[in-house]
Parts: sequence; structure tokens; C-alpha cells
Amino acid sequence: MKTIMFPGQGSQFKGMGKHLFDRYPEETALASEILGYDLKQLCLADPDKKLNLTQYTQPALFVVNALAYKEFLKNETPPDYLIGHSLGEYNALLASGVFDFETGIRLVKKRGEIMAEAKGGGMAVVLGITIQDIKNVLRIGGYDQIDIANYNTPTQTVIAGPSDDVTRAIRDFEKMDIKIIALNVSAAFHSRYMKNASQLFTSFLKQFRFSYMQIPVIANKNSQPYKNEQLIEILGGQIDSPVLWTDTICSLIDKGVNQFKEIGGTFLTKMVEDIQASVKSGNAIKPTINGQQNYSLKKRRIFLLPFAGGNRYSYQFLLPHLKHFEVRSLELPGRGKRSNEPLVYSFFDAMGDIYRQISKEIEPNYDVIYGHSLGAILAYWVTYRLEKNQKNPASLVVSGVPRPTIIQTDSLKAVHKLPRKEFVEKLVRMGGMPKGFIESEEFFDYIEPILRADFKLLHSISDCKVGSIQTPIIAVMGTKESKANQIEEWRNFTEGHLECHHLEGDHFFINNHPQRIAELISKSL
Repeated sequence: MKTIMFPGQGSQFKGMGKHLFDRYPEETALASEILGYDLKQLCLADPDKKLNLTQYTQPALFVVNALAYKEFLKNETPPDYLIGHSLGEYNALLASGVFDFETGIRLVKKRGEIMAEAKGGGMAVVLGITIQDIKNVLRIGGYDQIDIANYNTPTQTVIAGPSDDVTRAIRDFEKMDIKIIALNVSAAFHSRYMKNASQLFTSFLKQFRFSYMQIPVIANKNSQPYKNEQLIEILGGQIDSPVLWTDTICSLIDKGVNQFKEIGGTFLTKMVEDIQASVKSGNAIKPTINGQQNYSLKKRRIFLLPFAGGNRYSYQFLLPHLKHFEVRSLELPGRGKRSNEPLVYSFFDAMGDIYRQISKEIEPNYDVIYGHSLGAILAYWVTYRLEKNQKNPASLVVSGVPRPTIIQTDSLKAVHKLPRKEFVEKLVRMGGMPKGFIESEEFFDYIEPILRADFKLLHSISDCKVGSIQTPIIAVMGTKESKANQIEEWRNFTEGHLECHHLEGDHFFINNHPQRIAELISKSL
């Protein structure tokens, strides 16, 4: 999986965009018109020495990043995720389709102007020691007025605060032979001292309308995927909040990302290499700034819920592709390792059984639930109950059904009561079980009572009502499934983010697409 990264302020240089402006004359002209000066001249010649001034740096970098990404897409496919460091996050949102090029220029122009008005602060980058060591030095020295502004890598951290405090801290760090470099800035960006700027920019953002993201963007502010309804709050709050770059990269590694491509520079690439090295050595686990444990490197659990007739071994084909997860394959009574227990015939008994298994282990807002067919319906109802008890998963992935209920039709009534011959014919027509299983008489003698029990419990849910959930959902169906075109019905059952996909095949398309299913599970996070 691939992530595209956009650099932020500090990566600008005289001559940037040299090979881009003439290739994109319309975009260059539009940017110059909005900004009120010749952008090409600023970037290539910088005659008035303004390129390093915040109000000029930010729009210039945004435009160059945007043009460089256009050039990148000529020969590359779009990524699975987008991220940007501080200002670069605006390019990530542009690439995701949240706003257009013109709107992006207006946003970063205003952002740069507001941030440039902040005065009296300083910043410095500390190299070679951990964040905990930095905090200890600041605590012992009584530097209560200094904040952590950028968590760039496990051994590269930016501090910010009033100029006098930062200058004094630099002297103390140097006395301890700790490498620290003052940054050429006029304010304490990404700290509490930018609160007023954050509020002003948030008010400015409210006059714009934003579109839904086409590609997930991970936010600097919380190292979590953006949610559209929180976009203004997070973008505005980014200005006075630290950049959680290490957590962001760790979370993407955790999702299975193995390619990080930087647009227009190498600053972020070096940071990523340092973080990856720390991950491999196990040194990247740390507390976050609010004192909560950071689970970025702890494997997420994924709970796999069985389809009709299935047991804990039903998803064996997926396991080689879920190495980034701690897998929990669940099963209902009467099958697999629980074959000595009586079968359940009520959906709510089945749901209660699965709920008890998951609720004992789930890490709220961190672990994942996946289910196919019956497992998808169970997964939804279990998630609904988990949310009621503040144990909601980080995401829910469902496949093989267009909704978490069964719409009862004459063709589905009392399937569990059919004579064996008609029962087999019904299974074949429904595509609800691999044909090879049905043709094996010995296996079918074993599986038939389990299937009948599962159809009976499905029948029991047909008239039940369920409320909406907040957990993000990725729904997948096979292109040849009879109700494949109804997949969007999942929107009626969630108030959270929903993403729908179709993969080639019938009801058991999952057997032919294990890698893609695993990718979608990772993407759901």
C-alpha cells in the first residue's frame, strides 16, 4: 500500500517549481492573480527576499506541491493514503478532492497571513534524544511555558514558546551537550500561543463548502483519518496543536503501508526512514502528549465473524494477508472447537454469544471487526451493542450482504424446514455455499444441521429493527451477487463514514480476492 506525503514550511527554496510553471501556465497565472504578485518570479528569483516570509512561503509551497502532484499522476496511480506535514496537509486535502485548486490557494493565503501576524515566539529543533528526555529537561528547568510543537521522529522534536524561554532552553540543552538548533521563525507555531490565530482561521473556514474525501487523509492534529464533519475543527485546530508526525507514520505502517513517496522533496522521506528504523528496533512506542498510551505499534486485533455454516477456520485463506493484525477467528456453538455445545437457533442468542467473545478483548476505537454474509449481519448488530457500551471498534468491514437485516420473501421463508433435496437445490441457487462442499455427502451430513440452524436464526431477524451506528464501514459485494446493486443501502444504517466496493465474483468472491479484502480492512482504519 502506498502513501503520498507533501512537505510543509521549511522545505521551500529559491528555484522551486522551475520545471513546473511553464508546464502549467493556467494554474500559475490563476495563483498569481489570487495572490496579487508574480508567483513564478517569487519562487525562481525572489528579488525582494520574501520567499521565507510565512505569508509568502505558504501559498508558494502549496502551489508548487500541487503542480508537482499533477506531474506525478501522469505516470503513477493514486495512493491509498495522503498526508502532509503542517501546511502540506492542505495539499493532501486538495489531492483527496476536498476543495479545488483555487479554494486551496485562498485558504493557504489566509492561513499564511494570519500566522505571520503572530509575534514574540520562538522555536527550536532538538536532535538525538527521546521525547521523554526532552520533557524531563524542560520539567527540571521549570520551562512550563514551552510546548512540544512537532513530534517529527523519535529523536527529532521541535519545541516552541516565548522567545526568551526558548533562548534560555537552548543554552541549557547545549550545556548538556544535546544538539539543539534555533529555527528562523517569528512565532511559536503549533503551540498554545497560536490560539488566537487558530480561532481567526476557523472563522474564516466557515464560509467555505467542502466535498467528501476520495482518498483517506491522516490528520496532523490527532494522527487519525479526517472525518468530513470535523474538517473545519481539525484544520483550524491544526495551527495551535502539535504535529504528530511520528504517530501518523506509525499508524500507516500499522495499516500495512509499505511505500512512502514524498512530492517535491526529501525532508519527510528522511523522517520516515528514521521512524521505520525505530519501529523495527521497537523504540517507537511512547506515551502521547496527553498521557494516554500510544497503541501505534501494538498490533490491532481483528475479529473474524463466521458466515452461515462457518467456523473459526473459515477465513484461513485471509490469514497470510493479515500479518499486521492479531487475528481472532470466532465461531458459534455447535461447530468447530465448540461442536460439543448445542446449536443456537435465535439470532439474538447468536449475537449475544459473539458479543460476549468480543467485548472481553476489544480495545475500543482500535480493533476491527469483519464478517461475511451472516457474519456481516452479526458484525453490525454486535457493533451496535458495543457502541451502546462505549466499546465501539475502530472500523467495521462487511461483505456479501447489502444491509444488516434480511428482507423476508417467499423464496426465503422457512428455508431451514425444506426437505434435504430442496434444501440443497436452494443452497445451489442462492450461491450461499461452495458447490464442492454440497457435493461431498460426508461433509454435508456434518454441515446440514449447522446450516439449517443458521438459516433459522437468519429467519428470526427478518422483522427486527436496528438503529444507526457511528463506526466507519467498508462494504463489499461480488459483482455477480443478485443484490450487488443494492450495496448503498448500508447508508441507511450508519451515520459514520461509508465506503462501498464491488469485486468480481459471486457470493463467495472473497475466496478469490484475499489480498484485496485485507487491503480494504487496513484501509478502513
